[in-house]
Amino acid sequence: MERNIESTTPADIETILKPIFETNSDVTCAGGFLVLDPVTHVCRRILTKQASADDQVYLEWAVDILFLKDSTNTVSGVIAAKDAGPFRKTVSLPKNSISKTVCIEIEDQHMPLLRRLNSLEACYEYLMNRARPFSIPPELHFPLELAMGNIDAAHMLRRWHRQRWFDRPLDTYGKESPIYSLVQRLCLLLEADDIAEVPHVLREAEEAAAKELGLSHLWQPTIFPIEHAS
Repeated sequence: MERNIESTTPADIETILKPIFETNSDVTCAGGFLVLDPVTHVCRRILTKQASADDQVYLEWAVDILFLKDSTNTVSGVIAAKDAGPFRKTVSLPKNSISKTVCIEIEDQHMPLLRRLNSLEACYEYLMNRARPFSIPPELHFPLELAMGNIDAAHMLRRWHRQRWFDRPLDTYGKESPIYSLVQRLCLLLEADDIAEVPHVLREAEEAAAKELGLSHLWQPTIFPIEHAS
């Protein structure tokens, strides 16, 4: 999913997803998204992208690990897919309302997963179980292992990828990515054995991501697993 997501206005999202807002007490409208409470290390949301027709939108869901928000990667999926399979495409939906079928799909298929991925630990487990760990881009895998307090795994990833991260900071797709400023800072802290500073750097990244998403008022700074481990 692209990082710069074109969303509708808060009024639009409340109209489009009105049945979902009416039947779920743990959702709110913020930043032009439907957002599940609370927003801690992760932000779980349903968002829209404008279709080619002015009165049509696409619906997607996303779970952002906030300190990784500067990457082009997120745990995400489409709503109202045309067909099954790994390369499903969404169908455009009317901007003034969504059908009962789409509401049922959101309630039955997407909301349970969004509610389950309500913590950094749950997202980590989901990512590790969904695919082989080494298929996760190393520039995302490294901060994630560090945040989880898995210092040995973080050291291993640093040894394998440090030169590329510092000399040619491109993401998996060969594009420059802001995630590398975070990765480089964390590398230097790990090499200096300054583990106590790691949560502060991660929290700064979370705060910036929450601000970018327009969710600063919902974001709740939370203890990282690495703080429990230290």
